[in-house]
Amino acid sequence: MLVRLQCTLLVWLVGVAGACWAPQRVAAQAAASPAAYILELEAPPAAAFFIAQQNAGVSAASATLATQHYLADLEQTQRRLLDDVTRSGATMLYRTQRVYNGIAVLATPEQVAGLATLPGVRATHRIVAKTPDRATSVPFLGAQSLWQGLGAALPVRGEGVRIAVIDTGVDYLHADLGGPATGYAQNDVTRIGDVPGFPSAKVVAGYDFVGDAYNAAVGSPTYNPIPAPDPDPMDCYGHGAHVAGIAAGYGMTAALQPYAGPWDATTDFSSLRIGPGVAPLAEIVALKVFGCSGASDVVDQAIEWAVDPDGDGDFSDHVDVINMSLGSPLGELDDATTIAANHAAAVGVIVVASAGNSYDGRFVVGSPSNADRVISVAATQHGSLQWEGEEQRVDTMATFSSRGPRVGDAFPKPDLAAPGVGIVSTANRTGTGMVALSGTSMASPHIAGALALLRQLHPTWSVEEIKALAMNTAYPLVRSGLPLTSTLYPPSRTGAGRIDLPAAARAQTVAYAASAPGRVSLGFGMPEVLTTYSAVQSLRIAAQSTQPQTYRLSYVAITDMPGVTITLPVTQATLPANGMVDVPVILSANAAAIGRAIPPAPTEVIASGRPWFDEESGHVLLWQENAGWLAFLSSAHGETGSAIFGYEPTTRALNYSLTLTDVAPADVLSITIGVGQPGAGGDHAYVLYAGDEPLTLPLVGTLSLLPAHELLLASNGLYVELTYRPVSLQGTTALTVRGQLVAQTPILHVPVYAAPRPVAALNATPARVEFAANTTAAITLTGAALTGSAPPTDSVALVSVLQLALQSPNTRPPSLDPTAPDRYDAADLSHVGVATDFAQVGAQDAVLVFGIATHAAWSSPNQVRFDVMIDVTGDGAADYRLFNSSREGYSVTQFLGDTFVSVLEDLRSGRRIVQRPLNGVAPASADTRPFQSRVMTLAVRAADLGLSPARTTISYTVTSYHVALGMAPENAIDQTPPRHFDLAHPALTTSAPGAAPLSAHAGAAVTLHLDLTGYVKQNPGGVLLLHHHNRVENQVEVATIDYAWLDKLHLPFVGNY
Repeated sequence: MLVRLQCTLLVWLVGVAGACWAPQRVAAQAAASPAAYILELEAPPAAAFFIAQQNAGVSAASATLATQHYLADLEQTQRRLLDDVTRSGATMLYRTQRVYNGIAVLATPEQVAGLATLPGVRATHRIVAKTPDRATSVPFLGAQSLWQGLGAALPVRGEGVRIAVIDTGVDYLHADLGGPATGYAQNDVTRIGDVPGFPSAKVVAGYDFVGDAYNAAVGSPTYNPIPAPDPDPMDCYGHGAHVAGIAAGYGMTAALQPYAGPWDATTDFSSLRIGPGVAPLAEIVALKVFGCSGASDVVDQAIEWAVDPDGDGDFSDHVDVINMSLGSPLGELDDATTIAANHAAAVGVIVVASAGNSYDGRFVVGSPSNADRVISVAATQHGSLQWEGEEQRVDTMATFSSRGPRVGDAFPKPDLAAPGVGIVSTANRTGTGMVALSGTSMASPHIAGALALLRQLHPTWSVEEIKALAMNTAYPLVRSGLPLTSTLYPPSRTGAGRIDLPAAARAQTVAYAASAPGRVSLGFGMPEVLTTYSAVQSLRIAAQSTQPQTYRLSYVAITDMPGVTITLPVTQATLPANGMVDVPVILSANAAAIGRAIPPAPTEVIASGRPWFDEESGHVLLWQENAGWLAFLSSAHGETGSAIFGYEPTTRALNYSLTLTDVAPADVLSITIGVGQPGAGGDHAYVLYAGDEPLTLPLVGTLSLLPAHELLLASNGLYVELTYRPVSLQGTTALTVRGQLVAQTPILHVPVYAAPRPVAALNATPARVEFAANTTAAITLTGAALTGSAPPTDSVALVSVLQLALQSPNTRPPSLDPTAPDRYDAADLSHVGVATDFAQVGAQDAVLVFGIATHAAWSSPNQVRFDVMIDVTGDGAADYRLFNSSREGYSVTQFLGDTFVSVLEDLRSGRRIVQRPLNGVAPASADTRPFQSRVMTLAVRAADLGLSPARTTISYTVTSYHVALGMAPENAIDQTPPRHFDLAHPALTTSAPGAAPLSAHAGAAVTLHLDLTGYVKQNPGGVLLLHHHNRVENQVEVATIDYAWLDKLHLPFVGNY
């Protein structure tokens, strides 16, 4: 089905026009000295809250008031933590709530470790010296190397390449975009030609598809879904102008004039008010699809325009690159914009889209970036760190950047990463102003500009080859923080890594998935493994060289699952000139041996409160035959030397030959290879010379590289360090000479991803439960359980046992067009059950549990919502709403965290209270497998419903929603008729009632108790078993009930139920 999803702009933080901050430096510190850290708190910042309110269509006044209340809550939470900060001995530096919810402290590592354990602290991060502007992000990518001309290649700056910015329009009068910086007051934004500036040499074409008053956000006070197109694409929102400047702005001088060059290695970014964009001489096509606020339904129309600008049916005049810094979270593969973007790429347009700003939740990556051929862009934070007098680059993940894999087939997305934090670019309708923004919206145009340069460099390469080139050569060592011990993120978080333009420009071979070249990565999805599983994908290696090429292949894991292996039966491939070779890559899994993926450590998962989600992921590395590494050793004292390295991946043998020019062999104390960048405090992992015997030069030898260091070697993540003490300086501190190992030929890599999970095959016997006079019976579980026995670090099969309240056939959503395919079965109710321990534990401690099953699996519970509307007063109107949500988002229902919970809302006061973890048990105790499932339970405390021994009867309905169709009442997927339930007399109870599911294994018996009063009043359809760990198709089971009535039985009068 082609589904029209409203696309929202992916901006996260908003700066102030004209504001600029000077970079700060972190001074060299001893290991135990205090340093600056930020304590990141759990709740999202107020800016994200306010933007979510706006995107939801809340009026400006209401959004402001709600944000003020939200800020008051953040203030109270922070104040409660300040005493703990003081007691720790740390010094509070400052607090932020609007753009980041955090407390900055000056603290030692020991103090920070203690602060990290405080309630409400989500994470601690070392504060990196930041330069929040484009003047650092563009050089960080190595764009100047391509502007200058790398090797024998001609300089490329984007000349003749057209980038379509599908966005809120472009400020073509701004100096950064070649405009005169004047004329705003005289400009009629509904026509062109009235003022000079459009079209221009920079903004060469464009169109406004909607008009300024357009807003497709249903429920917004300015809702106006009828487009009023005109030929003038002037931005009235401020987003598109910023994006365009990042991709292709000329730059602007300190004298407020457009920068006129040169664009090469001599470009002095520090002297410019705004630095050049990534492709400063590329042309911009401004396609405006938003009004001055709100959402858009017409993105597909702009994509079509970009594919065929003159509308004659000849696609040869298509633009070269499309950038879309927009999208919808939890992107569906049959979203119309996803399909349109894929088609645009198929006809030769490089399509780039932001992954989204929905944070680190699984499956939240947005559409249209989820399309196979589209390049989905995550955001990193770039910066530098001063260590021992040396400046080091750092790449860390932006916390707001959306995570994959994508909804549906669990294919890895995003594809690439680029800087997206504190990016300064064009400030709309200011003429010469600048503004700092953060978001994947800012990361995406970095990639769009970079691929414009690669398109100019390789005009005949296919879209798939250009995408593969960028991914194969990206820098994969993007981490959660500065230390090398911090988490190295897998492809589902950062894609292939942060783009590296010089490496991409040097490569002449690409590698990608043979069956789906546009994907590039090898994705095996989420296979269910009952016993063993094996799958094969072909990796295609294609040469763009006139000479034959030989590559050796290896696989390096980033997250490694016990019992799961990635193997390469072929470890050497020789490519003919301009030819290609396919090699197999095999995924194998053994259910009995499957364990938790490392990293993260199980203790980290337990501490986070997030559900378990195990991934086998890494990279296939392609090492060109005879590839070498050079390291030039130098220091502030000027001493020099060099080392040459070679590597044989089949044996992991690293050969070396080191020579010195200005250091006498007798003065050398040690020579080591360290992990990381020179001076960054990395471990000295290998000793080449220990000073225990005379040093002979050149120093030649071979060492065995650890598997964990292969990716570091491939990514220039190792260095040589030499310490020495000249004879003339005896008694002084030893001197140090360092040099990075730099590959002379790019080592290519292809992301590999799989999320296999062991499954059980349990069912209950007998299928028909017969109760005797004592109203007690039992069912026994038979079949195959999981092999784990120590939850939560092991997966243990779980089953929830409830009385069946109703069954529902697979039906179409009432609001769905009769001709449209129904793809909402993940929210189409199949079974509803109910259970309680009210009689066993009493009203104060009792819980009421609703079991829900659907006709198909959701990828994430964030895709669906189930509202249990509960009437406790008997007046026919619901008093409470019980629904599934997350701790991050339950109060506003916009944020998409994945610490899943059940939430109770008092419909009279609007107050919401978190009840229990989804499925009744916290991830710290057991893995309930909430992902890729069709069953869940929602628990609520009976006392929170106002129930007591004097009030035990409720009535309820269940209404379901799917995010792809919308969460408004008119978009409900399914709704049950009212059902009644008496907590004092449930028809069925088990021997272990309560919110938590039961551990399940073959031979386990579940005792059932039948309450005859409840049986008559509620007429249960049977025993409902929700098998959380069975295969999806076998997760729901019903055992029927048979009671042999006595000849004479006295029951109380039963009312109308």
